[in-house]
Amino acid sequence: MNRVKLFVLISVIAAFAAGISIGMVIGGFNKKAQRKSRLSRELHLTSKQRDQMKKIWSEGIRTARRVQREQRQKLHKERDEAIEAILTDEQKTWFKEIISEYSQKIDELAQSRECVFKEAVEQTKRILSEEQRKKYEELLKEQEKRGWKYSRP
Repeated sequence: MNRVKLFVLISVIAAFAAGISIGMVIGGFNKKAQRKSRLSRELHLTSKQRDQMKKIWSEGIRTARRVQREQRQKLHKERDEAIEAILTDEQKTWFKEIISEYSQKIDELAQSRECVFKEAVEQTKRILSEEQRKKYEELLKEQEKRGWKYSRP
């Protein structure tokens, strides 16, 4: 029975890690920008319509991400509590160690991603003219206001 519990625990943690990895790959900045510009091209939107679409989707996506993040955190907590409820004291200690190591690795992954993004921002700035660089800085600030935490070096 203990082997089954441990297997379930490891499976849940592996599924959680896979979900985070897939979400990070799918949620790329460039794909978002391409989608918007393609929509604009394909639908031949006016500048007013582009502005309206930008507002609609920016607010919608921001709200959906916030709600999803809150629900995901709640589900993770419920899952962890359910797992702990079926574990022995010794297994609970192991479980807490696994979760701690996992959290540390996720933090390291986030830091690595942030470093890569910062370097890409700096490389981008180096290839732009002064006028383009100023506009790029404005765009980065706009992203930052929207809550995109990797938008500033």
